[in-house]
Amino acid sequence: FNKALNNTILTCDHLVDLRLVGNKIEYIPDGFSVLKSLQIFIAHSNQIRTIGEKAFRGSQGSLTILDLSMNKLEFLPKKIVRLRKLKELRLKSNCLTELPDNFGRLRRIESMDIGMNHLRTLPSNMDGFELLRCLDLQRNHLKNNSITNKFERLISLTSLNLTMNEFTIIPDSIGKLKRLSELKMASNFIKEIPASLSDFNLCTSLKKLWLPNNQLQKIPLTFAKLINMKSIMLDGNPLICPPVDIAQGGHEVVREYILERDRRIKTI
Repeated sequence: FNKALNNTILTCDHLVDLRLVGNKIEYIPDGFSVLKSLQIFIAHSNQIRTIGEKAFRGSQGSLTILDLSMNKLEFLPKKIVRLRKLKELRLKSNCLTELPDNFGRLRRIESMDIGMNHLRTLPSNMDGFELLRCLDLQRNHLKNNSITNKFERLISLTSLNLTMNEFTIIPDSIGKLKRLSELKMASNFIKEIPASLSDFNLCTSLKKLWLPNNQLQKIPLTFAKLINMKSIMLDGNPLICPPVDIAQGGHEVVREYILERDRRIKTI
């Protein structure tokens, strides 16, 4: 394949599963809309720069998995939000600087990977993703204000990856997520773990917390409230409390240190 999709494929309107990996496709034409039965479209590792505005019109009632990772997309067609049955969206390693304003209309989405792009903001209606369980936004340019109060409305979110962005804090709205069990924010500029991380539902839901290569100097006493924690990573922080050797001992060692420190403070 070269540049556009082969015309022969566009005559196969019965196709349900189409995988075109590692070719030299540069654009997806409007003619792609003839594939009205398509449920799975995987076209990662191509050179796709452009998608026709009407390209997914035919499959808007059937497509459930869309993988356009490792291409050269700079923007998405606005009508992509009409894929009303889409459950998995993979856009990792493209050149996206923004997402459509009405992106939250993809209400069936359960898993979304938009890592390794150039995003600086997120759409204002992220709260539309009520079924979203896994969200990967690593290696973008997101800052503290990218996560608004509406973010806490992602009531099904269990895994959130914000590694290698530009956060200096862990936004309070993350601490208010109801089911989050895995939070990865490695290689940001975070200076402290806020009390909000252990004041709400995360006390019982959070099991994995990865914060290596930040600017943390101490772990707060409130950390001990995270009673179901199974894995914590703190390597590469200028830690004073607990000492680095304690921090490297894993979640149980860190929690015991925090509990003991709390006990000593209370007896003073």
